[in-house]
Amino acid sequence: MTFDDAFRSFREKLHLPEMQPLDLRLPIERLRQQFFRMDYSAEPDAPELADVRILTVPGPAGPLKARLYVPLGAGVPPGPGILFFHGGGFVLGDLDSHDMICRRLAEGSRCRVLAIDYRLAPETRFPCAHEDALAAWGWLSEQGGKIGIDPGGSPLQETAQEETSPLFSARR
Repeated sequence: MTFDDAFRSFREKLHLPEMQPLDLRLPIERLRQQFFRMDYSAEPDAPELADVRILTVPGPAGPLKARLYVPLGAGVPPGPGILFFHGGGFVLGDLDSHDMICRRLAEGSRCRVLAIDYRLAPETRFPCAHEDALAAWGWLSEQGGKIGIDPGGSPLQETAQEETSPLFSARR
């Protein structure tokens, strides 16, 4: 079975629509609209959550928009959390294009999910998106308790921090 056959079978089981490739010749705004429609049309029914709210997180060039997803089974705060950065190659995507993914992630994991809307290219240059991600990670590590996420971390968070700290400290 080829990858295409496996993906087609997976898509059919989940009743996902046929995905058309993005037309990379389009102007960036049209490309972003096409990406949003493709991403959001994959699953029209949102799971019920206890709370979804817009926040701002301090970023290196000003506040970053963020969205907090609290599932029904999240438990008493503070608890485990997931810091989510949307896909799109640092050019496409935003909080809205990945809203359904975050809702499903929160529901399935029973963890609070904090999604960050980082700066995109070509409006900003590398390493702006990475700096936004690092700032969001730092804020969550220090202030996560205020939004119900245990800033003490989890084994996964500690592993990620150990693996990436040499990279981040080299940039400072």
